[in-house]
Amino acid sequence: MILTELIELLHKAQIQAGPSAPVLLCFEPGAMENGYDEKATEGISDVRLVDDWPLPGKSLVTHEGDKPKKLVLFYDNHYNLDSSPHPLCRQPMSYQSANEAIMDAFEQWWHLEGSGMRPLGEEDQEAHVKRISAIAWSTAAYNYF
Repeated sequence: MILTELIELLHKAQIQAGPSAPVLLCFEPGAMENGYDEKATEGISDVRLVDDWPLPGKSLVTHEGDKPKKLVLFYDNHYNLDSSPHPLCRQPMSYQSANEAIMDAFEQWWHLEGSGMRPLGEEDQEAHVKRISAIAWSTAAYNYF
């Protein structure tokens, strides 16, 4: 889909549903398999223009001109995307199955690593939670910085 097609569809939706209708994302194969369920939808977490260019950065040797862009809509649930780096996520699955698989992976990680994270030296409980939260924040999908 190109941007003008999306704008046209959004304009039709705005006329029919009104300007304050919520916008949700739903994984189409999951809805086809299990039926539409609003609990299995996600809200848009970010909208970005992304360079459609294979090389990062700017050449110091060659003037490249303007780089083409893509409009990307981000959402928080990455469980059903083929592009997910996590092997559990590479195959379509129901929302419930995806959540169970992620929780199983979390429990395995917790058993092997997470439960061993203890406060360091003179670190009090708040400093410990802050340090662990900073680690989680720096690796989270919603970290845009």
